[in-house]
Amino acid sequence: MDTQATADGLGNLIQVLKQPRVLSCAQCQKRKVKCDRCSPCSNCVKAEVLCTPSTPGPARKRRATKQDLLERVERCEALLKGYAPVVDRPQTPSSSNHVPDDPPVASFEPSSSAQELNASYITTRNDGSVRFTDSFGTLVMHEELVAIQNSIKSDDSADEGPRESAYESPYKTLPVTEFETSASDTPDTQPGPVEAMNLWEHFLERVNPLTKIVHVPTLEPYVMRAAVGMHLVPIEYQALLYSIYAMAVISMSEQECFDLLGHSRDTMLRHYGGSTKRALMKYNHRENYTMITLQTLILYLLTLEDRIHRHASWVTSGIVVRMAYSMGYHRDGECLGLGPFETEMRRRIWCQIIIQDAKNALLSGLSAAMLPMQWDTKPPLNINDADMSPSSDSPIAPREGPTEMAYVLVARLIYAYKIDCDNHIDTPINEAILLGMSLTNDENTDRAVFGKFREQSEELRRALESYTAKYIGDGAGKVHVAATILKTTILEKLDDALSPIKEQEEWGIEIFNWKDNLFKMIMLSMEYQCNAHDKMAAVGFEWYMRLQFYPDMLASLTSQLYRRPMGSLSDRGWRAVERLHGHYPELFDMSQRQQLMQAQFTLKAWEARKIAVAQRGGSLETPAYIVQLGQALSEMEAHKAEKPIDWNALWTDLQPFGDRLNSFMGEEFVQMSDGPSARGHGLV
Repeated sequence: MDTQATADGLGNLIQVLKQPRVLSCAQCQKRKVKCDRCSPCSNCVKAEVLCTPSTPGPARKRRATKQDLLERVERCEALLKGYAPVVDRPQTPSSSNHVPDDPPVASFEPSSSAQELNASYITTRNDGSVRFTDSFGTLVMHEELVAIQNSIKSDDSADEGPRESAYESPYKTLPVTEFETSASDTPDTQPGPVEAMNLWEHFLERVNPLTKIVHVPTLEPYVMRAAVGMHLVPIEYQALLYSIYAMAVISMSEQECFDLLGHSRDTMLRHYGGSTKRALMKYNHRENYTMITLQTLILYLLTLEDRIHRHASWVTSGIVVRMAYSMGYHRDGECLGLGPFETEMRRRIWCQIIIQDAKNALLSGLSAAMLPMQWDTKPPLNINDADMSPSSDSPIAPREGPTEMAYVLVARLIYAYKIDCDNHIDTPINEAILLGMSLTNDENTDRAVFGKFREQSEELRRALESYTAKYIGDGAGKVHVAATILKTTILEKLDDALSPIKEQEEWGIEIFNWKDNLFKMIMLSMEYQCNAHDKMAAVGFEWYMRLQFYPDMLASLTSQLYRRPMGSLSDRGWRAVERLHGHYPELFDMSQRQQLMQAQFTLKAWEARKIAVAQRGGSLETPAYIVQLGQALSEMEAHKAEKPIDWNALWTDLQPFGDRLNSFMGEEFVQMSDGPSARGHGLV
């Protein structure tokens, strides 16, 4: 009896559950009032309107069962096997299920020191964030900066140091990945017709020859219209033109900018940079991917190179790489059936994107191997802008002689070599061997590494010599002079880097280990920087060398000079430091944190040199730039604020890494001997 009652109850419950759910009527849903779900409902009766049942919404998608998911995974695995068949690996006797790791690229098994070297590339900054570098040179330079920082900190604990500047670091105020940051609704004040044409001429003469990402005959009509009124051109062209104006300002000296525009370079860069960002926002550049957008972003990021942290530059250039990738720029236009003009412009833009991203990766201590490798875009043709037109349908034939593309094509060969090396060589370990650090105690292995690098460098040398013989002309213009300077500088750097430590003329005199060799390499790098700067300035491309200046190299050089106050290499290093201060006036600007700390480095190292010379019975005449640094620092201290400088914040601005390097480098490497106080400014 009880069983029958239970069954009847369950049956009634099932019938109730099977009944369709009564929904609110359409009128109640529209008025957003509670419906009694009768037919007709009381609300509709009172309102004397027709009560219409509402339409049920679509049924929810059935959740995938575990079996469905397993079947999908199996299908995916089958597809993957078709594209990438599993490679058989030898099994170890100890475990038939163990799959050994891939062997290292180098031809030797890393020793314990090599393993420690690899483990030390993950480093922690003072603010707790983590950075990675796969460049041995960057790793060691960071160690030098840590040492000099500790030295300055120890001095400040005994002698109250300079106070916090009223100015903020540019690294903390400039937008990087969010282009709309700090963009306001303030109307853009466009340059007048005369100013606009002057800016355009500066761009054509100084910037365009080294970038070649715009087609001048096609863009010039928009420039003419924008000079009359910016509203006469589409919004995407407004963004491009403002970025061109900003690059023209970058190419000017401070005096040129003031004479032409009536304001400082920094003021006009902020103005045109902000106008570029606002135009990009209005155009919605994140969704509207066009060739104009890419051209604008490339030029805009160039204007930021010396104003934001190098890691921020690399991260931001990655956005442009992905944007171009999504537009298919990694595939050659001929494969996509595009016209000759668009195909060539895509090649130029993709070439510049790859160069820019590889350079930012190099300055960030990372390898260019992180670039997308699945691309088949051909190099740009050796042609002038006049050789192609948007209306042309026939294939474009390359020229056999000098053209406007000289510098870009030489730079492409160099960065292609760099990318190829990073993709096929274990960069960190081989960098250490090139400096003279033996990780295997096997001279044959070290010679093999040098031989591999020499072979690749000879390939680059042959490619550059062949290209310059065909396409570089002595009287073909300033851009050809710049291309020759670039080729010569790179080949000289390679020759120095590929000279074994024991074959150098300073071996046994001033060079005794890889650390001494590193000092020489840094000093030579600064010499090449100064030499190239002088030559490029003579042909109107000084702005480009300003963007190539690497402040951490100067900081590392001065910290090494502190430890090595005497010697021929030290003398050459100090001459390079003096030339750098002549080339970069911003090093005297104590309102910026990075320059402030660099001034501390330089003055402290100079005082150590004076003491070392005096101990040997000699004397030094204080150079003018040392006097100027001391005066600038004294003036800053005279206007100090209430709170002391946050040295951790200073250090974070100056470099990306932290202090987790002692396990490999050794404690003695970061312990700098007690030196003279920088407070004397080296003037006594």
